[in-house]
Amino acid sequence: MASPAGLDADNLDAKNGDAGTRGTNDPVGNAMDAGRGSRPPEVLEELVVQRLRLDRIRAAQDEEVWIVNLKKYLRGDVGDLSRREVK
Repeated sequence: MASPAGLDADNLDAKNGDAGTRGTNDPVGNAMDAGRGSRPPEVLEELVVQRLRLDRIRAAQDEEVWIVNLKKYLRGDVGDLSRREVK
């Protein structure tokens, strides 16, 4: 009796005895592996640069008096502000 296509002894996965597809061009396996890998160095460098830019922007915003006052106003901490600053 002939075995069904893809189930011959040469194509069996040793781990579970099922038909082995991981050794062939398996798009599902490739997609699963792609999500688990680490990011390429270019992406990591971009993330570091982005983080540095955001840190600089936050530091500059904390130095600007009007932005600090605006943040206080938006949080509802108007007790520290004068009437003129609240307007």
